[in-house]
Order: sequence, then C-alpha cells, then structure tokens
Amino acid sequence: MVFNTSTLAYRCRRGGGRPHHQSPWEEANDILGPNDAAIILAAILQRGEAIASAGGYLCSLTQKARAGAFSLGPVLMALIRANLKKRGEKMRA
Repeated sequence: MVFNTSTLAYRCRRGGGRPHHQSPWEEANDILGPNDAAIILAAILQRGEAIASAGGYLCSLTQKARAGAFSLGPVLMALIRANLKKRGEKMRA
C-alpha cells in the first residue's frame, strides 16, 4: 500500500467534522494528540488492504475522540489479532 499524508488531504465533513481547510491528519493531531494520531496512522498502514479508506477510518476515529467515545485499546487489539491470524496463531486470555 502506497501511502502519504496527501492520501488524507480531503475534508472530513460528516458527523461534525470541520468543513474548512484542515485535513483529517491535522484534525487527528489536534483532537487525539500527536502520539495517538501517529499510533493510529501506523495501525492503518499495518492493516493495509483490510482498511478500504484510510482517510475515512481516521476521520471516524477522530470523530469518536471528539465525542469522548474513543479508546486506543481496540485499535491496538485489532492490530494484534490481525498479526496473530497472519501467523496462524490465536490470542491467549
């Protein structure tokens, strides 16, 4: 998957997204903070073809964070499960 920040350079207008000059990446940095935004971007890159729209996914998570309904845990768990599945392993309790 070829990816750069211009992939995210469209405006996120759904669900209270800002309809002005801020890209989804910039908005994610503002709302989530640079560390969590970078972790989410890394997870998007790792999941590659499993995520149909990287920008849409980032917008969705940013909107959840704005509403106070976001946790990084499920994003990381999905990434762990995908990596285990790729290796033919199962998650242990």
